[in-house]
Amino acid sequence: MSSLKIFSRLISIVVTFCFLYTLGLETSLAVQDLPQASLGSYNGDPFADLVVGVPHENLLDTPGSYNNGMIHVIHGFPQGLGPQDNETWDQDMDFSQDRIERIDQFGRSLASGDFDGDGYYDVAVGVPYETINDGLEEIRRAGAVHIIYGSSAGGLTAAGNQFLHQDSPDVAGIDEADDNFGYSLAVGNFNGDEYDDLAIGVPGEDFEYSPTLFNGGSVNVIYGSANGLDPVGVLPDKAWNQDSYDDDGPEIIDGVEGYEEFGYALTVGNFDGDAYDDLAIGAPGESSSTKSKMGVVHILYGTQDGLKAEGNKQLEQFDWGGSAESETDDQFGKALAAGDFERDGFDDLAVGVPREDITPPSGSPIMDAGAVNVYTGSNTGLREFNVEIIYQDGEMIAEQGEKSDNFGHTLAAVDFTGTGLDNLVVGVPFKDFWEPYMENAGALYVLSRAWVGGFVSDDPHFFHQGREVIPGDLGQNHEFGYALAPGDYNGDGKEDLAIGVPGDNCNVYEDGSVVVIYSDTWDGLGAVSPQYWCQGGSLKDQGEIDDGFGFSLAALPSSGSLPFRSYLPSILRDE
Repeated sequence: MSSLKIFSRLISIVVTFCFLYTLGLETSLAVQDLPQASLGSYNGDPFADLVVGVPHENLLDTPGSYNNGMIHVIHGFPQGLGPQDNETWDQDMDFSQDRIERIDQFGRSLASGDFDGDGYYDVAVGVPYETINDGLEEIRRAGAVHIIYGSSAGGLTAAGNQFLHQDSPDVAGIDEADDNFGYSLAVGNFNGDEYDDLAIGVPGEDFEYSPTLFNGGSVNVIYGSANGLDPVGVLPDKAWNQDSYDDDGPEIIDGVEGYEEFGYALTVGNFDGDAYDDLAIGAPGESSSTKSKMGVVHILYGTQDGLKAEGNKQLEQFDWGGSAESETDDQFGKALAAGDFERDGFDDLAVGVPREDITPPSGSPIMDAGAVNVYTGSNTGLREFNVEIIYQDGEMIAEQGEKSDNFGHTLAAVDFTGTGLDNLVVGVPFKDFWEPYMENAGALYVLSRAWVGGFVSDDPHFFHQGREVIPGDLGQNHEFGYALAPGDYNGDGKEDLAIGVPGDNCNVYEDGSVVVIYSDTWDGLGAVSPQYWCQGGSLKDQGEIDDGFGFSLAALPSSGSLPFRSYLPSILRDE
């Protein structure tokens, strides 16, 4: 190579580096509460973006129209999440197959996946209080799900969006009042092809038996295809319930009863280590002959033909004794999370039991203190015995449980180290603090499984607002930890955690906020400082009373050549 060519290439490299450095500097200066970080930490891994649900956002000026809902997309960069080109989306976006209406609560639930296999992540947005007009009448709170697809430009596009509900072509079921289709969402690849699939919780589904069984609940599973989510494209959509069965005979354990709310919570994991994802379904309203709302969880295993009833399991709290006994109103299965807590190649399942009463070694029962049950995976699926019970006892967990803490109200599995070993994060959004007294201020625990014994936590892994490393002030009804979303927001190969604080008073009363903690935050080794986000300032829109920014969260992994992404502009309502 000639000296001239070498010199030209060096000049090109220097110019490129300067451009990248300038872009990084501008981005870091724009990020809320975020010091500049070196671009040297960028290792080429994709940066996740954060999707934030604001289901109580009011977008219409019509009297009586409220809780329309919207979502924000906050982009990831080498320095962490930044406000550059932040987007907002709602049901008046271009090409939308629906429109803004009162009490829709667009964004109350969120999930992301690649439904069309094009390498770009898509967002499923739950609208569980959507009113469906079938041409004859308005069916209130029937519910719907809006799908917004990723594009080759590296971001979301309104083109090709879908509006799915139970009267959509080939979607199983019938729109009925108070079904709440879309109340919960989970994404997995249940048949092992190249497309992600979507599970949709319908906990308010009624069954026209004699007599009618109200709120028995169901789950629709719609499979991905080259054309996106398609109820008949690869496999037919199926509505699962507690009376479902395979064509060749195997049935789901149990039977439909009223008020079970099958589908209230969903999570996806690979519990048996095969080539197919499995689905866990919470039915926290399940009752026995003697115990009301004790709750159960159903497990459906994936196969090359999608989810099947064959080999399905029903998990419940066995009478282990002490604080692990199933009781009336425990609501076992109200929250779920799957992760590999042992790094053995099999996902494990954490089940929230937020209304569990805890009896300490000495003293009276603590009502609704809450607990979490952890089931371990194996080559035969989840083990139903030797279940680990976790609760705030002052020893296993540093704090002591208190009345109405609801420990386990939210759960997440987070790989903070990038080693494949997940931590269990337990949200306690209704935890009170006493000096000064703050009701429902909220907190969370980051738990790790000890080499010998069970999960452990200590004070450095107990997070709440008002603590040194966490932005924001401790406050009444902030509900810190109400929503959780793991994602690699700065591309360092380690997962970070976004934490919803929907009751925070960031600008006005309960407009809500999101706190993001980056890997190694508690050890002081993280390259990125914790962040504090709310509407207004560097983010689009303005916080308003009771918006609930952070009520729901989801990470949106990026597939573009970063940091050169071009998200299409958000379609906002006219002011």
